[in-house]
Amino acid sequence: MTKPSVYVRRIQLRAAKFFQKWMAGRKTVQRVYKVECSKFPLHRVGAIKIYGTDDFVQRVITALETLKASYPFGYSLVQRYLHSIVESDVKPQMGLTIGVLYERTARGSPFAAGSARYAAYLVRRAVGQRQSLGFAVRSSSRALAAILKREVHTMALVECDAVFIRYIRAQIQQLESAPSFRYSKSVKRHRGGAKAMLPQVLGSTLL
Repeated sequence: MTKPSVYVRRIQLRAAKFFQKWMAGRKTVQRVYKVECSKFPLHRVGAIKIYGTDDFVQRVITALETLKASYPFGYSLVQRYLHSIVESDVKPQMGLTIGVLYERTARGSPFAAGSARYAAYLVRRAVGQRQSLGFAVRSSSRALAAILKREVHTMALVECDAVFIRYIRAQIQQLESAPSFRYSKSVKRHRGGAKAMLPQVLGSTLL
């Protein structure tokens, strides 16, 4: 076997291993989704499936109605990029690759902060989902700041409490002060900046 053919073979093997690992992970994600959905009856708002208790479903519907009335474009983003909203303790990151939002109802989450706050959070997740393109969202300061700026814009339109708006603006300032922010799209990663904030930006604990 010649050197070029050995090199090609190695690339093929690596690609095959990556694909197998990706498929195994996707099967796990789908299995978790089916288990969590089976606990509740299905409700729909447009293209979005909602699974949860009656109170949970009603609060999600109220947030979506608020968004639709105040920010139609944001509502269309949510309809397009969020497939399901599920009341669950599963980590939110588990649903990223399939457009599923696992939502805790614990105190301190956007869900518990009222319909206006949750409506803006849904837009944050939809924009993050759009940027992710089915994989993990880019962890550059610029990309994450763009997600939060869209959220702040939504918060203003739905008349969210000023306390929440100030908090998110502080997160944006933190991202914009990171060394990676001044670079172009192919940026350096900064351990203390964007990458560290990624779980917060796409999680459900950042008010």
